[in-house]
Amino acid sequence: VKHPMEELLAKAAEFFAKYPKQELFNRGLRDGVTIAPVATLEDVLGFDHLEARNSWYEYELPGGRKVRIPGVLARPGRTPLHAPGPAPMDADPAPAARPAVGPLPGAKPGRLPFEGLKVADFSWIGVGPISAKYFADHGATVVRVETTNPPDRLRNAGPFKDGVAGVNRSQFFGMANSSKKGVVLDLKSAAGKKVAKQLLAWCDVAFESFTPGTMADLGLGYEVAKALNPEIIMVSTCLMGQTGPARSLAGFGYHAAAIAGFYEITGLAWSGRGKIA
Repeated sequence: VKHPMEELLAKAAEFFAKYPKQELFNRGLRDGVTIAPVATLEDVLGFDHLEARNSWYEYELPGGRKVRIPGVLARPGRTPLHAPGPAPMDADPAPAARPAVGPLPGAKPGRLPFEGLKVADFSWIGVGPISAKYFADHGATVVRVETTNPPDRLRNAGPFKDGVAGVNRSQFFGMANSSKKGVVLDLKSAAGKKVAKQLLAWCDVAFESFTPGTMADLGLGYEVAKALNPEIIMVSTCLMGQTGPARSLAGFGYHAAAIAGFYEITGLAWSGRGKIA
């Protein structure tokens, strides 16, 4: 008798074998299904989403040959990052003086570097909460905003305390959200929106990690935040960025790894017949 998971995997393999991976990917984007192709390097170089986001820069190698290299890792609205410059061409460059490692300018002895910084963390699952946690661990006051419908996906991810599952027993969730304060809000209600706007007016930095447009649809997007708090910095992080034809893809790290080409060079070979080769 087949295990249910084995049967499910066999059925999935049978279905996936009928279609090219790009067709399945496009269908997923159209229908809101989270599915990602295991991309090759050739796929990555020709990915229309990266082209639409101007994600490549031209780089000249010694000898004059030009190649494309990946661009910047984030897109700040006020202070844009720039393409990397050329590598040093001197065969024996003088070593640059390394800056002394020490406290930040103006830091007082015994204080953590982000003390006094106020952060509103509307993000969920992994990247956003972990990023906000770094600020919390280094002295910032971070208020984590959650909802119970649905609860943060990490609350249902193990390992669990004493091996017993529960929304308040996940080590993964606890690890990503230590050092923070917390509040539960219904962001679709008038009362929840009111408190959320108070947080946006209060904070120096706001994090959110939903699919693009979600915060704006809730009436809590950057334009609203900026009107409430002209000096606010809003960090929006999602799998595929805020622009481009694949921006609506919601997913996790393994979807990003597949699309980025990591699994094609590190994963197990797939025979195409429902078995690992």
